[in-house]
Amino acid sequence: MQFLFPVEKLYITQKYGAKSSRYASGFHMGLDIRAAKHTPIFAAQSGTVVVANDIGPFDGYGGKVVIDHGDKTYTVYGHLDKVWCKVGDTVEKGQQIGLSGGRPGDYPKTKGFTKAGNSSGYHLHWEADRGGIGAKFSYDPTPFTTHDPDIHKKYLISSQLKTMAQQVSAWAIDAQRRLLNKGVTDGSRPKDKITREEAWVMFDRVLALIDKDYVKKA
Repeated sequence: MQFLFPVEKLYITQKYGAKSSRYASGFHMGLDIRAAKHTPIFAAQSGTVVVANDIGPFDGYGGKVVIDHGDKTYTVYGHLDKVWCKVGDTVEKGQQIGLSGGRPGDYPKTKGFTKAGNSSGYHLHWEADRGGIGAKFSYDPTPFTTHDPDIHKKYLISSQLKTMAQQVSAWAIDAQRRLLNKGVTDGSRPKDKITREEAWVMFDRVLALIDKDYVKKA
């Protein structure tokens, strides 16, 4: 199975298989990829989300997402600060699923663990498992993975456009409510009324959210 590296800017700080007593399995089961706090994290391949939580099973991972790719292959994304999907969601290759997390000291402890998990610095832990989830199922995904920032940018723009659309919708609803229910007047502003100038300001703010260059890029 072919994968897409789950970050836009790729810098691997720890390869698969490195041996250390820091790891419960005795060796590094995935790749550590440098990622500042709140770096967008993307699905490496299409599939169904089977784990999406802050703290729970696999507490060494901290905030995490696990995706089932349908052929007994799973990918795991650890040390996340924000999880943007839920169990049962179908995600596409390159779709944003969350934001990378921070260091253990950035979070309060819950039952001895934090959202950072077993992490000494800012990074994403990403691994691929075949046949199950865990050390005996893990393998090095590097030979089967490509780096394509264009796909990441496509989904980033899509996500940001959705946010923009929500903002525009909120402004439009507010403008409609005020115009229909409060009325529009000229000159001085009676109580519970808005002037035409104020109405134009509201609509100008809606238009300002729709940046033509930005939409053109999408």
